[in-house]
Amino acid sequence: MKNYLKLEALAYVRDGDIQLGIDKYKEYLALEPNRNDDDAWASLGGAYRRLDYIHEALKCYQQAYEINPLSSYALVNLVSLQIARNSPADKEDMETTIPKAIKLCQDKILDFENENVTNCENQIFWTWYDLATLHLIEGKAEEALNIFYHAIALTPNEAKEYFRSVLGNLLFLHEHNPNINRIDEVIALISKYAN
Repeated sequence: MKNYLKLEALAYVRDGDIQLGIDKYKEYLALEPNRNDDDAWASLGGAYRRLDYIHEALKCYQQAYEINPLSSYALVNLVSLQIARNSPADKEDMETTIPKAIKLCQDKILDFENENVTNCENQIFWTWYDLATLHLIEGKAEEALNIFYHAIALTPNEAKEYFRSVLGNLLFLHEHNPNINRIDEVIALISKYAN
């Protein structure tokens, strides 16, 4: 029953019924001992982000990162949301958060390449997308573009949902901070694969 709720929540969010997905994630987390499922917290944060509830999304991603400090997914989404909110405190926090997130991504990639990962994930492309997004945010557009191309090469072409997920984050960033250098170019690039 409990795991079904989590899958049901994801399905609702993907089908566009975001609020029902949020309700299902909350129901699932209420049943989860110690509420320590970092993936569910991050997914709940993603659902809130889709509704542009930045404050709620930040809290969820922060909870996910506290549960799993090796989650580049949670940390990169925290950075994206801070860029969107763009408060003075966020700007100050990002001075330490962005380098920490970049190092976390680089370490995960290195571990994967050295085959030291505990769960031999074949989806390392997500970490490459995270790293590319961080470089884009910090203003290293050329480096970011090169990494985006690399991540695309690693992503199964038939996996449109993966590309749509990356595109969704880029569109969110663009909507809240359109001055990110060359973000339009990256959006156009990912869009080719998402459709």
